[in-house]
Amino acid sequence: MLTLGVGLFLFLITTGKSGPRSIIATLGAFTIWDFLVIVAIFLVQYLFSTISISHILKKFNHPIAIKKLFPLELMRASISYVTPFSNNGGEPLEIYLLKKRYAIPYSAASAAIILEIILKIAVSLIFTAVGCGYIFLTTASPLLKTILFSLLLFFLVLIIAFFYYTIQRRGFFSLATHYFGLKKFAFFQKNKKVIHNIDRCIIYYLHHYPRDFPLTILLAFLNISCYILRFYLIILFLGYASSFLELILIFSLTQALILIPIPTLLGIHELGQGLLSLITNVPLGTGISFVIILRIITLVMTIPGFILLGHQSINGLGQRLKDKIFFRVNHKLKNPNL
Repeated sequence: MLTLGVGLFLFLITTGKSGPRSIIATLGAFTIWDFLVIVAIFLVQYLFSTISISHILKKFNHPIAIKKLFPLELMRASISYVTPFSNNGGEPLEIYLLKKRYAIPYSAASAAIILEIILKIAVSLIFTAVGCGYIFLTTASPLLKTILFSLLLFFLVLIIAFFYYTIQRRGFFSLATHYFGLKKFAFFQKNKKVIHNIDRCIIYYLHHYPRDFPLTILLAFLNISCYILRFYLIILFLGYASSFLELILIFSLTQALILIPIPTLLGIHELGQGLLSLITNVPLGTGISFVIILRIITLVMTIPGFILLGHQSINGLGQRLKDKIFFRVNHKLKNPNL
């Protein structure tokens, strides 16, 4: 609620300064063709994730066609958007459906998805470090400097620890559950074997297929590049050509603010736009229009995933009803006196 309040406050202030007519005129520059281009980039980004996960699963001897995996990626993205951490949260559903539909073990599915996410985080850190470094050097706020430095250091340590313990064949996630005292919780006790198998799959992939690792890194880089390209094109379609540094700042602030656990990023984009207006040359009207369009397109992109999820739920309910009816009929035929 705090970020929503602060975000809307900054949003209203900047809206008042820019003027509603200016914002409407800026939004009018965004055409249906521009909208379709951004939607296409979203889909290409999902495709890169699909190819990466499919490639890793193939190395685990669980090949799955991209056309079968892509709908699961759409569902994962839709669920992730409404969870506290907008970029993630739909993974358990995807792992469950990979097991249910295609008999892919939980450990292999989890390992493939975790690897894909970690590689994207690693690539994101490179871009984010540039943006945060610029803010760190130009801002006078000690608090902001401390927050940015702490966030970068935290994720950098996690990434280094992950690869170090994986290369040492010790298993990062098993060690993490031990060192952070998570083993005392029932969930981790119940899934101890699954966690161990996830570590085993990741170690197997990195040690047996080192030549394939650059490909997965490339796919992660292309995925994150699509993310940044979306920002650039939306602002460009609104009539402003962002510099590379401004794009990196937009991306860095978005990635940093996403860490605040708020479903559908309520207030996050608004807060980010308010901060960006203070540290970049992006016009206020363009910044506000950027937030409005980005939120609308992101919401639209959740529709296919939720439609597929609804279809999956209906099919599952129908199958359960069929099984129940079949059981009762079969039981009645075997026991006519009942």
